[in-house]
Amino acid sequence: YKPLGNVELVDMNASTLVGVMWGPTDRFALVEDGDGNGFILRVGDRVQNGRVVAVQEESLVATISLYGITSRVILRLEDRKDQR
Repeated sequence: YKPLGNVELVDMNASTLVGVMWGPTDRFALVEDGDGNGFILRVGDRVQNGRVVAVQEESLVATISLYGITSRVILRLEDRKDQR
């Protein structure tokens, strides 16, 4: 996983939520993009055309603005047991 710095922003429409971690003072989501790159995202972090607005126990929520229309993208943890 790499911090978002001068790298390309995560495309939420082509990403998968692989984990959520939290403690007393911090909460972050582990996200994998379509190319298999991993990212750590927190509330307020920029993503392609938007920002992360919530990190919950089993989901990540971002608002995306494209062509003047704002929508929410919600990534949910997948149940890995179903993939076996």
